[in-house]
Amino acid sequence: MAIDGSFRLENELKRFIYRCPKLNSVPIFQQLIKKGDRVSEDEVVNAVGQVVLHPNYTIPLLGCFRPIARNIVDRAVSILHLEIGPDLRDSSDDCMIEFEEDNLPREDDDDTDMEQVVSLVDNYVRLGKRLNLHEVACLAFCRALDLIPSLLGSVLSYFARAPPPFVRIKPREHKSDALDMGGKGLLNVARISYRFLLAKPDFFSTLWDWSCFMHLTRVDDVETKWCAVQIILEVFNSSDSLIEKFGLDSQQAFNCLSRWKEFISDVSLEKASWYIEPSALPKTDSVLGQINCDQGFTLQPCSLASSADRSVLPSLTNDQLTSSSGRPFVLTSAVNKSYEMVFVAVTQRWPVLLYGPAGSGKTALVKKLGQSNGRPGISSEHG
Repeated sequence: MAIDGSFRLENELKRFIYRCPKLNSVPIFQQLIKKGDRVSEDEVVNAVGQVVLHPNYTIPLLGCFRPIARNIVDRAVSILHLEIGPDLRDSSDDCMIEFEEDNLPREDDDDTDMEQVVSLVDNYVRLGKRLNLHEVACLAFCRALDLIPSLLGSVLSYFARAPPPFVRIKPREHKSDALDMGGKGLLNVARISYRFLLAKPDFFSTLWDWSCFMHLTRVDDVETKWCAVQIILEVFNSSDSLIEKFGLDSQQAFNCLSRWKEFISDVSLEKASWYIEPSALPKTDSVLGQINCDQGFTLQPCSLASSADRSVLPSLTNDQLTSSSGRPFVLTSAVNKSYEMVFVAVTQRWPVLLYGPAGSGKTALVKKLGQSNGRPGISSEHG
């Protein structure tokens, strides 16, 4: 299902369970694993429709199933729409119960009931915690959007019928002020909201009324105040030089920024793993009951040509994989197919656009293409 044909549903299902072994105890996943290559996309999407909302599993799940990530998020949205509406706060009985990610069942907890993870939405609804459920969903969706920006349409379809992620802190006349709750719950709401804003600043800054965050600039918690200030500055397109006017000195701001980067590092690590070749997975019959996460990912050089393209690409020896400067030109499995496609395009004299930040290796790739194609003078233009 991937563009290069490398995506195999049964393999990614095994890899996901390999990364999250606690799910191996859930009957539905045992059944899907046993099906092997007969497992269908609909079966997988239905099985993980609620799992994707859990903070422990959002990132590894979408990382494994990127080609069908939109279908998974759409499934989660359809389930949530049955329980969550625009009047969520007034109809919910948990308006002053803080959402804290640490209180959710975790992969490393020995006493975690994994059925609660698979039926996360149902459990929140049964306990009457729809507002908490909304905030859990918002955390999942802001991470998903950060990981795969093309999921914007699916995420927006949720907010078409749901309130903003910061509905808890919007002023109300007839109920207690949500600012009274304080604590980590308020910080989580501010962080989630800020993460959405950074994902698409021009869009989200006008989608919702962010004025309620002016109240948060007066709270005692430094990190919550910092998030609120950053939101205000982003919405009004103001300079960071104004941050001291809100009572935050440079050291406090630096410490908050460091913790913020740590908070969003989850997606950065997952994206980095896409360029790392996974270790060999156990065979299907050993997946059930024997999976563990002790083995991770290893960076390994891989052949420049797949078996399907050896008639097109030249045979390169290890010596040829070394540049003139003596530095090895290493390709990982994640970018191998892209190299092959570019090589074919160059041999046909088609123009190729290489996109990436400075230092990402575009010039080195052009030089290697020239050497491999016998045309060391391939021209490149830097935009």
